[in-house]
Amino acid sequence: TTAALLADLAADEELRSDATAFVAAPRTVDAAALLWAEHRDAVLVAGGSLAGPALARQARRPQKGILLGRAVELAEIE
Repeated sequence: TTAALLADLAADEELRSDATAFVAAPRTVDAAALLWAEHRDAVLVAGGSLAGPALARQARRPQKGILLGRAVELAEIE
């Protein structure tokens, strides 16, 4: 599942997948945009503290997740 893939995603990895799901943590906005263009059904996650409970309340179990927290350009927004 996506949750298991997320739990196993190492700090130096950008993608973890199995036969049914993937989790990506691109390091740049350009890489995130390319992933989003190819996988429009993926859930974009920026900051994890509220994402889990929100998805649980909606009973959603997304098969694809793109985590934006590692994109260096998004580390600080002015």
